[in-house]
Amino acid sequence: MLRAFDIAVGVVAELRPVMQRLEQVDSDLARQLRRAMNGVALNIAEGSHARGKRRALHYTLAMGSGREALAALVTARAWGHLPEVPDRIDDGLRHVIAILYKNVGSYR
Repeated sequence: MLRAFDIAVGVVAELRPVMQRLEQVDSDLARQLRRAMNGVALNIAEGSHARGKRRALHYTLAMGSGREALAALVTARAWGHLPEVPDRIDDGLRHVIAILYKNVGSYR
């Protein structure tokens, strides 16, 4: 399985206290962020056991979910819901997206 899976699961663990705060102030955005992060990890896992275009499809879906999660964090900050989110969360998501991008590129 890609190293991106371990990083994504680590980001989920880092997000737990952030999610508790976000759920208190914007439960809809918290649900969307949770679904996006679940999509990252689950699509990486599924893609890791697929071949060819199916692998690329799952990794592309995981990238989209990662970008959605980043957007949810940026939006929550813009609303003032999450004034302090550790940089390692954003950095971890960007790292996952970069790994996936590199892997999807090999299927073009």
